[in-house]
Amino acid sequence: MGFDRQVATGNKPLLDGKIAIITGGGKGIGRAAVEMFIEAGARVVTSDIDADAMAEVQKEFSDSVTTVVADMGTTDGVRSVVTTAQETHGRVDALYNNAGVGTLTEGLVRAHETPYHAFEETIRLNLWSVFAMSRETIPLMLDAGGSIINVASINALAAIPGSVSYIASKGAVLSMTRSLAFDYANDGIRANVLIPGYIKTPMVAKYLDKAADPEAAAKEVGESHLLGRLGDPQEVAAAALWLASDASTFTTGSALTVDGGYLAK
Repeated sequence: MGFDRQVATGNKPLLDGKIAIITGGGKGIGRAAVEMFIEAGARVVTSDIDADAMAEVQKEFSDSVTTVVADMGTTDGVRSVVTTAQETHGRVDALYNNAGVGTLTEGLVRAHETPYHAFEETIRLNLWSVFAMSRETIPLMLDAGGSIINVASINALAAIPGSVSYIASKGAVLSMTRSLAFDYANDGIRANVLIPGYIKTPMVAKYLDKAADPEAAAKEVGESHLLGRLGDPQEVAAAALWLASDASTFTTGSALTVDGGYLAK
């Protein structure tokens, strides 16, 4: 896979004819990515554990999307998504590992107070699922190459209190992505990782609603970014779109920060 001038100059859709898997496509950033990828010319296979959300996505995008209700923290769930892509399209050009959980899984507690099951669940969905989806999808990319986009977090690089399992999982995703880039560069498979700041998603909203004054908490978190606000899901999805496209063919092993300047301080 090489540089495509038509794509880079906008002479044809950014993902014209590509097949993409997007996990966690029912809401938030994943839902925004499904819409943007389809608008850019891709055929999308997307998954979510929320059956109602998948039904809505299927209804809205019709033949441009194939939806799978699946738990990405399980082997069966992972394989059902990849098998659907293989049976429907025969190949995968881009894998966007978007599914994950936030800090609320462990309840914002320190390491010695973190239940074992909470740590295991967070690692399972945030880290193991990224490995498993990559492991199962890479064979479908070996012939023609492809792009793997993973999701870490600003908290992989800047810790916050009481989130040991979340921070551990996202730091590991950052390192694993570099390993994938090394292992598959000669096969034409690129691997990159997104580093989002705080984004206006249902997960972040739930986190802020736990505060004594949710409005004040949202203002404080927004102002922790140099741009003075939370990010929009579309702003992260747009970065994933670029990494999935032939406009980014010389980019691999990279961490693309989409954080409104949070880490620049």
